[in-house]
Amino acid sequence: MRRSWGVGLALAVSCTDADVYTSTGAEPYRPDRLAITGRLCTEDTTSSAFPVKVLVMVDVTQSMFVADPESYRLCGPPDCAPGSIEALIRRNQGNISNPNTNVSMGFVAVSSLSKPLLPMASCVNPDNTPCNPQQFFPASLVDADAVKGRLAVLTDNRPDVLNAISQMESFITADMARATAGEVLRTRYMVYMLFAGAPPDTTPLPEFGKQVERVKNLVYQAGALEFRLEVGHLYYGPRSIDQSVTADLPYQCHPSAGAATCGCGGACDSSTHSPTYCGVCCDLEVRGAGNLETDFERAREIYGSMAFLGDGVYRFFPCPPNIRVDLDQATTSVRLVRKDIVAHNLNVRLAASGSTLDSDGDGLTDSEERSAGTRINHWDSDADSISDRLELRAYPRQNPLDASDRPGACPDPVVDGILDQDEDLLNDCEEGLLQTSRSIPDTDGDGMPDALEFMAGTVPTSADDRLLDYDGDGTLNAQEVAEHTNPRAYEGTLAGAEGYRTQITDIGRRNVAVMEDDADLRAVTFRWASPNVASGPGYLRWDCSARTLEWVDSRKCAAFASVCPSTWPAGSCFAPVAVPIDRGSDVYTLYATNNSTGEQVSIEVFVVEDWLPENNASECPGGEVLICPRIFVSDRACYDVKISNIKLMQTAPATDQLHLSGPHLEGINHVLVFFTQAPENRLSSPGITKLAELTVRFMCGDPDDVNTCARNPDDGFIDLVDSQFQAAGE
Repeated sequence: MRRSWGVGLALAVSCTDADVYTSTGAEPYRPDRLAITGRLCTEDTTSSAFPVKVLVMVDVTQSMFVADPESYRLCGPPDCAPGSIEALIRRNQGNISNPNTNVSMGFVAVSSLSKPLLPMASCVNPDNTPCNPQQFFPASLVDADAVKGRLAVLTDNRPDVLNAISQMESFITADMARATAGEVLRTRYMVYMLFAGAPPDTTPLPEFGKQVERVKNLVYQAGALEFRLEVGHLYYGPRSIDQSVTADLPYQCHPSAGAATCGCGGACDSSTHSPTYCGVCCDLEVRGAGNLETDFERAREIYGSMAFLGDGVYRFFPCPPNIRVDLDQATTSVRLVRKDIVAHNLNVRLAASGSTLDSDGDGLTDSEERSAGTRINHWDSDADSISDRLELRAYPRQNPLDASDRPGACPDPVVDGILDQDEDLLNDCEEGLLQTSRSIPDTDGDGMPDALEFMAGTVPTSADDRLLDYDGDGTLNAQEVAEHTNPRAYEGTLAGAEGYRTQITDIGRRNVAVMEDDADLRAVTFRWASPNVASGPGYLRWDCSARTLEWVDSRKCAAFASVCPSTWPAGSCFAPVAVPIDRGSDVYTLYATNNSTGEQVSIEVFVVEDWLPENNASECPGGEVLICPRIFVSDRACYDVKISNIKLMQTAPATDQLHLSGPHLEGINHVLVFFTQAPENRLSSPGITKLAELTVRFMCGDPDDVNTCARNPDDGFIDLVDSQFQAAGE
């Protein structure tokens, strides 16, 4: 697991903090307690951490070729229109400075029998077999010319729309079958269908929407984050004959109301006119035989219901230049909300006699390990990749002191290492023994991640136990897990004295900014941004000689745009201010100023001093490191959180602690914060789990006298921010 930066490890020797509790009023000062506060927000599902699978399905029947003979849907003369399929491919690929690494694409030719298309000239698998076209390929590998060429091949007369829906289902379900359950949880499936004309009238109208809804439900039952179907409908049929067809005007159209000619004057309505179409307006009127008018209305009803039940948008295009093949990844109907926010000190457990020490964080107290003969300084005494606690639970089938009893399904940790696909602190071997998911951190979707349930003593494969009371003390299991008490033992008054106190306030949805990391300046980690920050490519410069950082968002003045794109006019642009990095590894505020108005925009970052490039030719050519990190602003659900009364104890030094990175010095306490979230209309979904690891050191002059103890942070508070979380399985 990658550990987020929390607090430093230097031991503070002063004990002058104020009260760290507020949930029950003023309480006596306790130097062995910790409080966590912060504003936490749900994940941005439009970020690159969430895979986007784009499926483009295009009518290749005679109807489309008659309705769009110049192929505006594919590109269009003379240059590719912004609504064409080629333009869609380019947008999904991104650009060299900002490629869309999370986007993949698939293509289907829709006819009486829809078929997947290979989106490149050729493709072979590593074993030299041909690639299966029914799969999503990374957008960067898609060849727009190959796609256009294959979609320009005419097939039969009319599309079978139900068959197209069936192909959509087959395409997506095949992809989900190839992925892990955890990957599916984070995936957004976006489908665009483009038709000309209506399907045959042999199928009842409601059947089309019914089949789309069935596919949507199937995708959500598999756990996918989002399914969206958008449908484009190009008009197919006779237009007005008031204007003759010419070489420059291949489609018949007639003047706008009150106009003498087919000009594009102010009277044009963009919904029915195309100012870009050969320089004239194509004022569409559905004319002709009654059956064609009926055909048009039937098509609009079918495609509209399909898009509505697919949670997408139906778009009608009166003329080919109006075609807009587009799927906006930056918008989503999925709104994540909190399921739970729970803290857990790995190194302290509550027993009937009071708080007890677990130096290696394996779920067995030091006294239990001494009785069992296992090591107090390593979570896996026999080094077979199965924790001591799990082996003792499975004893005698598993023995924590015998590596030879490792199940055959578990890889040899010496040869293959220890694999933890979902990074939830239970490795794949342990998840197999517990029958939990290797790729989903919260198998039963109850808001309590598997590792937390294992450590707390509840059942990670049963959502029902959240509302049970195993020890009959009147407190539900979920509340005991949140309070860090024991759901399987009655602690009496100890539960009130030693239990964690949690306050979570829903403050609604907020626009939240995040800044992407960059390996060239890995020493700088984003924490927070001022509310007025603007999205887009910014500017971040490390002056290796002056040892200062400069930052500005996308509204940079021209003088700072030689490398980073995007500038603003002089009166509204911002100039960065050099901030000295002179306090070592710490939190710094970087800011820029609008010299015309005095307005400031700022971000808060954590800087690891040892990782900053030194002033030499190899690390800092030219005396500076300049990058253009992007700022993303998104609408997210946010919560003010305070968790107090977290007990600290002086641990023994450990060589390894439950899959956590070091250091594990004497006195180190690893406090974990789990943040589980799910779509607001699907709260039973396993959803997304984020995990922050906070490292606190607690040392005592006399272990029996709490007043001789000191902690870091010495005031007893940790300010927690979103950037300290790592999404499990990301």
